[in-house]
Amino acid sequence: MIQFLVMPAGLSVRTHVSVRNLDAGTRCIESRADLAINASHVIRAVQQAEADGFDGVFVTDMDMCGVEASRQLVSIPVIGGYRASAYTAMMLSQRFAILTIANADDMQREHARMFGIDNNLATVLPLPLGCI
Repeated sequence: MIQFLVMPAGLSVRTHVSVRNLDAGTRCIESRADLAINASHVIRAVQQAEADGFDGVFVTDMDMCGVEASRQLVSIPVIGGYRASAYTAMMLSQRFAILTIANADDMQREHARMFGIDNNLATVLPLPLGCI
């Protein structure tokens, strides 16, 4: 299940966080095909979040599904799970590891190379799990 969080600006007692699940696409990203199938649904959901008046979107998917394309189409910040998680891990330690589902390890390594942090990535360990 791919989720995304929609976050209004300002961290006050009036801050509201909404969790929305995609209503179409594959249950999770296990391949580049899943990535391609789900990207359009993420983009549509991000555009709807902006239309609904939200001030930002955090896509929880670690494969950056639709994140970069969404940024080009909306005026609110769109943050993907991979970059936020990797940079948070690097604040805690110089190197980090990723535990992922089976068959997704190549995509995780590719993201590290794309963001220029592959030297900080100690390992990617695919677990014998499918979609939960």
